Amino acid sequence: GLRDQLGVYPFYYSLIGECLNFSDFPHELFKLSSAESPVNTDWQWSYLSYGQLGSSESLYKGIFRLAPGHFLAWEKEDLEVKKYWCLNTLSKIKSSSSEECIKGFKEHLLEAVRCRLPKKGSLACELSGGLDSTSLTAMTQVSGATVHVDTYTHCIRAEDEGVLKPFVDEKNYVQEFCEKYQLKNELIDDRAQSIVEQIRQIQSKVHYPSSTL
Repeated sequence: GLRDQLGVYPFYYSLIGECLNFSDFPHELFKLSSAESPVNTDWQWSYLSYGQLGSSESLYKGIFRLAPGHFLAWEKEDLEVKKYWCLNTLSKIKSSSSEECIKGFKEHLLEAVRCRLPKKGSLACELSGGLDSTSLTAMTQVSGATVHVDTYTHCIRAEDEGVLKPFVDEKNYVQEFCEKYQLKNELIDDRAQSIVEQIRQIQSKVHYPSSTL
């Protein structure tokens, strides 16, 4: 199995007995697992603590991610994973004006989002109200794709506004953004459920508890 250089398409795999199973979506693989809970809580808390996705483990127990630019070979129960490509980051961008840089950035950003959108079905975006998540979510709406997009926003309770610092509630910006692009948005706080339950709720639509896409 081989994953593309930049990880445009996901690649998940699991080993069950003498069988190697792989899919674009982890949800399909954990259906084959006999584990009582498909959620990998160790990975979950590691992500929440350090915000990194460096290991090959995934959100689900017994299901692994093949990193971009890597391939795996499996023969007689011997699994080997190797890197076959590495991005060259030494080249410099040459442009004669700021306008050309801005135009080029918009074109590359739009294409980066468009090529990662599913061809059908629905998509969930975690929308914070900040520049990153709103920009990427906006690109889904101007990309020409027909995928349905729902957004989720973590917010603080009304009685905690102005009390919890340095946290700033940006749900007003989110509401204005969603009205502009006619997007459905669901606000999530800790009033009725724990943070773990909030993450599990979002996991039903997104692959990782990460911001933006």
